[in-house]
Amino acid sequence: MTSYSYNTFELDSEYICCHILNIRKTESHSTLVERFRILFIEGVNYPEVQVINALNRIVMSKWACSELPHLLNRCCYSLINYWWSQPGLDQSQAVYELVDLFKSEPSSPARFEPTQRLRKLVRDFTQTEQYKELQRKSWVSGSPPQTQNKSGTLGGEDLESQSIPDVIHRYPLLYPYYLPRENTDNSGNLQANKCLQKKKQQQFDQDLFNYVTHMHSSTVVVKNPTLLSTDKLRTAITKFAGPVEGYLTYQDAAKQHLETLAQVTSYQHMKTHVYEYLSSSIVYSANPSYGEHRFNDWLYEKLKNFLPERDTWKPIPNLLMRTCRHLISTLLAKPDAGDCKSRENHFMFTDLNGNLKPTFTVGLLLKIVLLCADTSNNLNRIKSHIASHFAGMCRYYESTVNADWLIECLDNLMIAFTVNFGRHRFSDWTNLLTG
Repeated sequence: MTSYSYNTFELDSEYICCHILNIRKTESHSTLVERFRILFIEGVNYPEVQVINALNRIVMSKWACSELPHLLNRCCYSLINYWWSQPGLDQSQAVYELVDLFKSEPSSPARFEPTQRLRKLVRDFTQTEQYKELQRKSWVSGSPPQTQNKSGTLGGEDLESQSIPDVIHRYPLLYPYYLPRENTDNSGNLQANKCLQKKKQQQFDQDLFNYVTHMHSSTVVVKNPTLLSTDKLRTAITKFAGPVEGYLTYQDAAKQHLETLAQVTSYQHMKTHVYEYLSSSIVYSANPSYGEHRFNDWLYEKLKNFLPERDTWKPIPNLLMRTCRHLISTLLAKPDAGDCKSRENHFMFTDLNGNLKPTFTVGLLLKIVLLCADTSNNLNRIKSHIASHFAGMCRYYESTVNADWLIECLDNLMIAFTVNFGRHRFSDWTNLLTG
């Protein structure tokens, strides 16, 4: 193939991608997955001879090792993102099967050199970061068939049997940060991610509201939409929708504190009041003395040492937002092996979960969010900041078997955000509790 130029290589690649783009609109999920298998896994007997010829030229070229992964990636994204963008279609099994194809064995030995080379390049592809990101797309799309059957018919599942890949599809608020952000040509990546996120979030909102509506009924059976036990779910709903600090809800406490902050005259005083606002939560926890051991001192130091050069400044809204973002970054730090401070902060977060439990921990994060909920823009920014840090933590722990504490946090976070910022009014949730 001495006359095979890079320009021709690109034309062949584009021809294959356009072929995938065209057939995705006319053929079923199962047919498309089978076509993908024949073309890229078998590498022989593909119905459109021109397509397999183009692929053979690509794999025999000197650019195959460096460029074929991009072609495979692009073709996968073309199908996955198209499926995600279609309303009302259950695509989770098709996405899982498509991505899992790359680890399957061909049905017959390769008789020709292009086929042999293709199969080796596909095996190499499964070791790349690009394939890892594709796996994350399949995990977000939904559990594989064998995992879906683990779930109980009522109530929460056994958290200890779950891993992050098993459950990440349950947390749409994390999708934009857990999924790859690369710009894949003709894939509509960002739009597809948003479509799936919106569908999953709306479904959870409605499922949770239906569950709470019938929570006290002995005749109507509604499935628990979380992985929490029934008792833990009821506790979370009660905490996030009802009085939690004396007679105050989290929203009441935040409103009261914002009125106090409006009167302070310096940034230093503002940080002191934020510390008191957050540390006071422990008084109402199951272990009121917990803060005296280490947490209160740790929290005070993190606030005191943040922007000390501005301590004499008059407080402004932007300073409050920066302070809240700092607290979230500190609380939700990953256990970076090369960063002692990050490891210390992560230890404090896990210790907080272990001693006061995830519902309390998420309540503390909710208190921080509510300080920044004065506008929809600020609210979205601070919620996104939390979601990005939790997504980073999920990526860190996705190969860990025992991540039940993190999964429990994520379920509580979904409940807290749904109750306080979801499609139903907060008063609708409080009325359900009192009714």
